[in-house]
Amino acid sequence: MRSENILLLGLQPELHIRIAKRLKELGHNPMFTIFSKRHSLFYKNTEQKTFFYQQENREVYKEYLKKDISLIDREIKILENKYNIPYHFIINSDRYIKVLNSKKKKIHAILMTKHALNIISENSISIVYGELACMVDLIYYFVAKSQGVKYATFAHGRYTNKLTIDDVYGQRQGLKKVYQEYKKGSRTITDYDNRLLESLLENKTPDYEAVNRKAEKFSEVITKELRIKIVRLWPNLLAYFHDRKMPVAIDYRIGAKILGVLNNMVFPLKKILFKYNFSKTDPNDDYFLLPLHFQPEASTLVFAQNYVDQLDHIKNCARNIPLGTYLYVKEHPSMYRTRRLSELRKLKRIENVKLISPYENTFNLIKKAKGIITLTNTTGIEGIVSKKPVYVFGNVFYDIYDFADKISNYGELYDKIKKNESIAINDLNLKWFLLSSYHSLHEGNYNNFKKDPSVLGMENINKCVQIILNN
Repeated sequence: MRSENILLLGLQPELHIRIAKRLKELGHNPMFTIFSKRHSLFYKNTEQKTFFYQQENREVYKEYLKKDISLIDREIKILENKYNIPYHFIINSDRYIKVLNSKKKKIHAILMTKHALNIISENSISIVYGELACMVDLIYYFVAKSQGVKYATFAHGRYTNKLTIDDVYGQRQGLKKVYQEYKKGSRTITDYDNRLLESLLENKTPDYEAVNRKAEKFSEVITKELRIKIVRLWPNLLAYFHDRKMPVAIDYRIGAKILGVLNNMVFPLKKILFKYNFSKTDPNDDYFLLPLHFQPEASTLVFAQNYVDQLDHIKNCARNIPLGTYLYVKEHPSMYRTRRLSELRKLKRIENVKLISPYENTFNLIKKAKGIITLTNTTGIEGIVSKKPVYVFGNVFYDIYDFADKISNYGELYDKIKKNESIAINDLNLKWFLLSSYHSLHEGNYNNFKKDPSVLGMENINKCVQIILNN
């Protein structure tokens, strides 16, 4: 096995440091690129070669700030044409820099592209490993592609100890191929597949959600959080003021941090007050279920960028469902903490929309729905399992399913709904798709390591390393 020069984008320090150590033990040459002072605190004792985006570009960044915007526009256009990098898409996909003005966003895009090109060429990088969650990842994804360098990435596969490898367009590696094999008959359903289907056809809470809901004793949470805050207080404060001068890959706004703490403190009271804004479900209603997304997050910023304004999306969907039906809009359990009351009231004012509590049972809602309207979220695959028509607006792996309708404009939605009134879902095709979805996953665990320490265990690190090297 040849030695690879592997660049890790250091946005997940606890996991990436362990992956790098294992790669080194296997004879490879891992390196890190760090994008903020706060992230650099985790890497100060690492043995691997490390590049610091902020430190290496701080003076250049200051010089660019003095430039006229027309010169910056000209330079970024040259880079876009030369390397086929969709900068508008990338800049609008980042939750961290979205608060910056247009000039600063473009400066970061230019400097990050040059930084990536230099590191990859000067260090003969053969593999870049990162996610597909923010501007950093996407710049490196497209730069690596332009240089013929592999970009390795993976995410949680929904099932226990399963990982998915998706591209920037939400398509899962290997899924289409396996699905076609089942449909053409070159792959058949085995006894193992039949046993597996018993589990796949049960609508279960995704593994990562189940892990995140694990309860901890209140005293344990307080003790742990206080210990972390006290130990890291001074270095984090210094890093915060450093990052404010050249913000990227991290939320530098102290006001947002304070607001987050306050939201958590008042949530028990908010939960009581807000519950009166939710409508009760009516067994006589004909409705389509539309689950809200958590924002800001890659699920919309990267994979459903045209529908980031969820209020506007809901208005357009509500106008394009058949007369006499409702749009049941279910609040996201995690977004409920930060949602403003004014946002809920705007949703309630839409004529045929009913706002549903995040605590309503999703599986019961799916069971009675006439269909699921989704961007990219898990409710889409849950609707498929429940043999419901699913209307997909974003880019997500299940949009290739024969009985899921990919919607490219709102006018299509009505026509697709009417078409599905006379179409029955093929049970065999459903089984093929579910089996294909499962068989195209890889072994590995990407849960929150604070709730699931096995993520950082050697067995899982080895699985992650194999995906980076071999896929």
